Amino acid sequence: MRRTQKVVFIKKDNATVSMDATGNFVRGQSVEWVVTAHVSDLGAERQRVVFGGVINNRYAVRILQSPPFEPNEIKIGEMVYKIDKRTILKNKNVYIVSEA
Repeated sequence: MRRTQKVVFIKKDNATVSMDATGNFVRGQSVEWVVTAHVSDLGAERQRVVFGGVINNRYAVRILQSPPFEPNEIKIGEMVYKIDKRTILKNKNVYIVSEA
């Protein structure tokens, strides 16, 4: 498997409210982590077996290392996807994502 696609893992913290340098309240600082990953489309038959239904634009994102935080979203290209399922294996992490 080649990991050639750049993927951005995003953690949005909407619970915290802080004041910036200008005195304005800022809600939800986001943290991003960029890594190369193997992104593949989930087939309809596999989606039926795993999830019980088919959703268009659902992908499997495979990375070798663990992110330094628990991400809420994953950005692939210009699209932002929500995380449906995370599987941690011995030597890789697999995220199943769908459109947000």
